[in-house]
Amino acid sequence: HPDPWEGFVTFLVRAEELQSEDRGLKEIVLGGTRGAERAVAARALIGPLVTQILQRAKDAGVVREDIELTDLPLIQLAIGTIAETARDVAPDVWRRMMTVVLDGLRAQCARSKLVAPALGQEQLDAVMQCYGASRRRS
Repeated sequence: HPDPWEGFVTFLVRAEELQSEDRGLKEIVLGGTRGAERAVAARALIGPLVTQILQRAKDAGVVREDIELTDLPLIQLAIGTIAETARDVAPDVWRRMMTVVLDGLRAQCARSKLVAPALGQEQLDAVMQCYGASRRRS
């Protein structure tokens, strides 16, 4: 998308749409152990593209400067959990929550400093593995 903000929004919303439509994809993207090697390879391919989308939005001044690449999978995890949990009651409520989150990511809306640092890649990987483990126990 030619507009950096719209490109960023389109990526996040479309990624969530795909994951909410396909539970298997969600499990793979967000740390499931089935097909772990393929998931790691897929994330390695998409990572640089997501980095470009985020950096372009930050360079344009439309996304908070303190947002890091590792924040995005956590956002997907949170919104995806809402989508999955509300699927039978209010299947589109995740879109409402995505709007709230997107407003919080806008540079012009940033009013507070983030109180904790972004996760490092190893920490993010550990969180995602915990998510996958908790899903297997359910």
